[in-house]
Amino acid sequence: MEQCRFCLDQEDPKKLISPCNCTGSQKYIHQACLNKWQETMMKNVFTYPETFSLSQVSKCGVCKSKYITKPYSKYWKWIKFFTPFISIIQQYSYSIILFLVTLALFSGLILITFLTNLLCILIICVAICYWKGIRPRIFATIDGIRLGFIRVGNPVAEIMPGMIISATSAITQGIFMNSKILITNYSPETGAVGFILNKRIGIEENLFYGIGGPVSPNSQHIIHNMGELPQSARVVDGIYIGGVLNQIHPEAKCMHFLGYSGWAPYQLDGEIRAGVWEIVGIATPDDVFI
Repeated sequence: MEQCRFCLDQEDPKKLISPCNCTGSQKYIHQACLNKWQETMMKNVFTYPETFSLSQVSKCGVCKSKYITKPYSKYWKWIKFFTPFISIIQQYSYSIILFLVTLALFSGLILITFLTNLLCILIICVAICYWKGIRPRIFATIDGIRLGFIRVGNPVAEIMPGMIISATSAITQGIFMNSKILITNYSPETGAVGFILNKRIGIEENLFYGIGGPVSPNSQHIIHNMGELPQSARVVDGIYIGGVLNQIHPEAKCMHFLGYSGWAPYQLDGEIRAGVWEIVGIATPDDVFI
């Protein structure tokens, strides 16, 4: 019997595939599990082209080799077609806006009518956004900056480091669908940081591997139960993050995350008040290291 590295189910090797050069516990996976992972990555490529790339769909994130099996093709051709256009729009968004404004200013005899209508539309859009708690934000990325919109709200008193939140039915797609997240840092003024607990991609003895979130997918983070580890930070009793990891004690338990989940100031508060997330409660080691 072998184990699928995605869902961790035990199966006859004949029902599993070995799509890359990984060995050991990372060798086998269900075809359906691989397709599900590729579909999620392709949606992320389309939604966050500045963070994700098409290579994450066709290459293994562990051994970096190309998958032997054919890529999941349900959305593949559309993702390959639209991704360059999305990247161009994001890269030259200010130039496009400047062009449209210039075109409006030189629209001849309909200039006054056009500007009046445009101003009314903008005022209505801004009023609706503020009424719904939606605010514009400029996000810094590796490739530059981009403009986005987030939902904000008054601080929620129950949110604190060590809290677990769970996605509601309002999230119907993407990496956050059906996810449970451990909040490790939170302040209404600075935002929140957390890690997805139930998107695991492998396990080796007492070291678990998982996807922490869509932000900085190449970054690595360790959550563990070793309170004596130098330079580690306490999240709650029995759960710590970071530190100088020279060696792992035989009884220690660790979660190794790729990427993390992040929220801007007041964003997580607004999403909770809007019913996107629900608060589960304070985490225990059993909630994290299972």
